[in-house]
Amino acid sequence: MIPQRIPYLLRKKEEGWKVFGILPGYYPKEILLGAEILPVEIWDPRVDTAFAYRHLQHTVCGIVKRAISFLMALPKGLIDGILVPHTCDSLQNLGTLIKDLLPVTSLPCIFFYPPKGPYRKSSFEYLKRVLKVLQRDLEAFGTQAEGSEITRWLNEMAKVYQAYRKLFELLTRDLFPSKNRALLDLIKGFGYLLPNDILEAFGEISKEMSPNKDLGPKVFISGIYPYEVELIEMLDLLKARIVAEDSLFLTRRFPNRTETSEDPYEELAYRYFSTPPCPTRGLDLGERADYLIQRARSADVKGVLFGTVKFCEPESFDLPTLISVLNREGLNTLHLEMEPTKGMDMAYLTRLEAFLETL
Repeated sequence: MIPQRIPYLLRKKEEGWKVFGILPGYYPKEILLGAEILPVEIWDPRVDTAFAYRHLQHTVCGIVKRAISFLMALPKGLIDGILVPHTCDSLQNLGTLIKDLLPVTSLPCIFFYPPKGPYRKSSFEYLKRVLKVLQRDLEAFGTQAEGSEITRWLNEMAKVYQAYRKLFELLTRDLFPSKNRALLDLIKGFGYLLPNDILEAFGEISKEMSPNKDLGPKVFISGIYPYEVELIEMLDLLKARIVAEDSLFLTRRFPNRTETSEDPYEELAYRYFSTPPCPTRGLDLGERADYLIQRARSADVKGVLFGTVKFCEPESFDLPTLISVLNREGLNTLHLEMEPTKGMDMAYLTRLEAFLETL
């Protein structure tokens, strides 16, 4: 059973944890955990976004509109600070608005600037310096992450990455008996649960593993955040099964690294540079295409569903070429551009049903 977000973070505050709201993107979760800060990622809060339109252009993505509206409507004392990763220009500008213009400025607002590709030799040292700057910013906030604590959470997060990888292996082998909606709860837990609570949830679910008797088409889902509830419910309605994913919310932040470094900052840097290709980091498009093809073949899927957020420039720039390459390799594709503030109508269901028929 995955605990609900608000009751969970309130319980953790009672236990002595501080809570930071984290805007979407890569950030070193282990440093915050080492400073006894619970990171709670803000991707898809269900809020009225009217506030956002008074401060943001119409062409800013729905994730950003939701985030600023959510932060402005927060009850006092629910979170203790905000972390803004430099994921894209819109989020960087949002960080400036939060810090300088809006009433939420009573909360500490910390920025994190990881390097963008193409990487150079200097990128590694730069990232180590940025990680240490983040630690100093947290010290100014009144908390400190010791190196031994960061190492402890590095080890715990490695177990979490492995648990999610095992989950998708089970999905590929048709051993996850629940629907996509239950899978969505597990995936969303990555954005706010402590590692030990994630692992506990996986332990409970592992006891219920059994062959899935309701076998529909297998789907590989990709996007910055392709987990709009309406889309997942449509997939359940059409009896399609998510068996692989490529999202910035989850697996694009999973390092592909087996060895470890004694220096926690070096280890964080090595892990960052071993994560899968993502357009928000300015990496090679050909490398990303090869990665998606390999993932699709290993999961034995015939199609990739791209669920993108409207006005998301990093993702949208890649898609025309990416889709063309995947189609040449025999993979069917569907691109659904979603606007989180407006929901999904029956036209999406019709397109999704037609796509699934090709699989």
